[in-house]
Amino acid sequence: MLRANTSLFMITAALALGLSFAATAEEKPSVQTMQKSLVSNVAPGSDKELELFCANIAEPARERRYALQREQLEELKADLEERIKLLDTKQAELEGWVEKREEFARMASSAVVDVYANMPPDSAAERLANMDGGLSAALLMKLKSRTAAAILSEMEPRKASMVTSIMAASSDKTTAVRQ
Repeated sequence: MLRANTSLFMITAALALGLSFAATAEEKPSVQTMQKSLVSNVAPGSDKELELFCANIAEPARERRYALQREQLEELKADLEERIKLLDTKQAELEGWVEKREEFARMASSAVVDVYANMPPDSAAERLANMDGGLSAALLMKLKSRTAAAILSEMEPRKASMVTSIMAASSDKTTAVRQ
């Protein structure tokens, strides 16, 4: 309380000094002159004195509050822009995966699929084992499941496992997005 009274006393004294200087300048009464007359009629520590103090600091307080809000908005804007960039990156990555998946599906044309569908499983397995794993998987995925199973059973286990892994990954959309 003593600190508040001291501060109020200093503010009142500064106002009084400023008002007396302004009064000697031979101008029309300013806001400060009118405040001096109000301050001289107010008892120290009264509610009226607090109202005058609050009125005197209202504009600077409002400007500071606006400045703080502006800073917060700038921070939020920067954060939002960063998140938008991250989303754009993720979208581009996802589009890349979709394109790879479509390319994978196009690799096995229907004519080639028909050829392998009509081959004996052991011959088809031998030829698919010598192909790229992605192409083998794409061809097997377009075959009927019974035909694909017969061909996979004729492949060497390591190659069949790799082709099966590719087939499983390409049919699972969430796995493709994560990679």
